Amino acid sequence: MASKHVKAAARAILLLAISLTLAYLIGPGHVHEHIEIGEKAPLSLEVRSFDGKSWPLEHLAAKPLLINFWATWCPSCTAELPMLAHFAKENASHLHVVGVVIDSPAEEVKNTVQRFGVTYPVAAAPFSVVQAFGAEALPSTYVVDTDHTLLWRKHGALDKKDLEDISRLLMKPKAERLRELGKAQHHG
Repeated sequence: MASKHVKAAARAILLLAISLTLAYLIGPGHVHEHIEIGEKAPLSLEVRSFDGKSWPLEHLAAKPLLINFWATWCPSCTAELPMLAHFAKENASHLHVVGVVIDSPAEEVKNTVQRFGVTYPVAAAPFSVVQAFGAEALPSTYVVDTDHTLLWRKHGALDKKDLEDISRLLMKPKAERLRELGKAQHHG
């Protein structure tokens, strides 16, 4: 009988913890906003590398930038890391990739990055960065052009087709990418 009470109490505590976490993340009256394709991404926001240095995302915007929000406790996030690490190496001449880690201990991040062969920059971000991008789900990935225009985004795990789509998009001349954005905005 006592174990039933313990299980019920544990469930109640878990539900309370989940509720408090959601209340913190959502905040009073907060409505999640997404930056829309074609809008300017908030690259002036700062992230902190795991060696303690802070820098704005725009420091990497000399090339188009793929920003991947992830966490060590997210199975979908860690599952896509090897594929993303390979993609970053293959496309290093024309694309910067940066991992933005959410709510994960530094030692776990370092171990995960090493285990999956991630060589691109990985940084922690305050919740304000997550909010500014509208990264409601993990993983979330954004591709931003050199003028800070959002070209592509996905909430959820990347697959091979997504990376092929990103490659095709980035192989087009910048003027053509912007022209396509204009068409996409007019067609919904």
